[in-house]
This record gives sequence, structure tokens and C-alpha cells, in this order.
Amino acid sequence: MGRRNLTPEQKKFLIGKQYSVEHRKPGGNGNNQHTAAAKKTAPEELCQIDTIPPTSAEASVRKQIAERNNVSESYVARSEKFMRGVEIMEQMVPGMQEKILSGQFKVRDADMHRLARADFPNRKQIVHEILHPEDRPAPQSSYSHYSGINYSALEVAVRRIQQDFDFLMRYLPKLPDDSYAKTETLKILKQHKAYMAQFEELLNDEKIA
Repeated sequence: MGRRNLTPEQKKFLIGKQYSVEHRKPGGNGNNQHTAAAKKTAPEELCQIDTIPPTSAEASVRKQIAERNNVSESYVARSEKFMRGVEIMEQMVPGMQEKILSGQFKVRDADMHRLARADFPNRKQIVHEILHPEDRPAPQSSYSHYSGINYSALEVAVRRIQQDFDFLMRYLPKLPDDSYAKTETLKILKQHKAYMAQFEELLNDEKIA
């Protein structure tokens, strides 16, 4: 990472690999949900792990890597998806990793993220679309893509969460002075924060795509 002549793709790949290794290694950060899943599932079947919110240990590692490399935490998370997408491309089309990282073959981040999240049977089609963009399906119109979503219901649900939280805070008078209550409340809030950050990142990925 200290080399100055890294391509943007190489930097992104290395940061993604660094995050993947450090938050899964044994001894504190390795015994998490991702590692447990990896022990039970064949490597070629590993996918969809982005639906699992990061643990506090993973979030800490991500923050450290972001600070060391002067990038944002979301960049680190996206870099891991990019790295996984590139590695899957290499498995399916040997030699593609070198072409992508050298900048010889340009890929979209959204495609690498989509490939990293895809079920094993769907990877072949995604790789084909990456190699042959002329065969991509025509994009749907905004109306057809988003039809059926009840935004009013979503807004009401979010407002209800806010009201419930306000109600709880109003009737927890010991919270500011009780260290145990503070600790337990922060644990719960961090889980919610991690989930919302993941959901926001997913929406951003779809927007890029």
C-alpha cells in the first residue's frame, strides 16, 4: 500500500483484501458470523454475506483501515466487495484479475459488487454481461422499477420508530446516571446504526448500477 505507482484498481483491491483478512483472522476478529459461515460452506458457494450487519469488531477494523489509508469507511466496505468480485472473475476467466488491476480491462464497481453478492448459479450470466456489455438487458424505466413500493407506508414506519425511541428515552430517567444502562443502550443503538449504514450502502450501490 506504500507504493505510489498503484493503479486505483490495485489500491481498491488491496484495501479490500486487507479488510477481508483482518476482520476474519483468528484472535478477536476472526470468530464472527462470516467465519462461521465459511467453515460450513464450500468456497464457491459463499455469497450474500453482505446481508449480515458488521459486528463491532469488524466496524473497528474497518475504521482503522480507513484511517491508515486516508479513505472513508464506506470505501473500505466497497473495496472488499470489489476485491471479491475481481477474485470471482479470475476464477471464472483466468487472467482477468491482472487485466482489471492493471487498468487494461475497465470494469464498473457496481458490476463487481453485483458479482460478489450473486448466488453461484447466477455468476456466469453476470460475467458474460461484464465481458459483453452489448448483451446486457435493456434498463427498466424508473416507473416500472419502483412501482409497487408504498413510500407513504415506509415513511410512516420510520416515523413510528422515531416516536417509539422518543417514548423510551422519556421514560428512562436513570439512563444518564446509570453506566450499565448506558452500555446496554449503546450496544442496541450500534446494531441499529450498523443496519442502517448497510441499508444506505445497498441503496447507493443500486444507484451506481
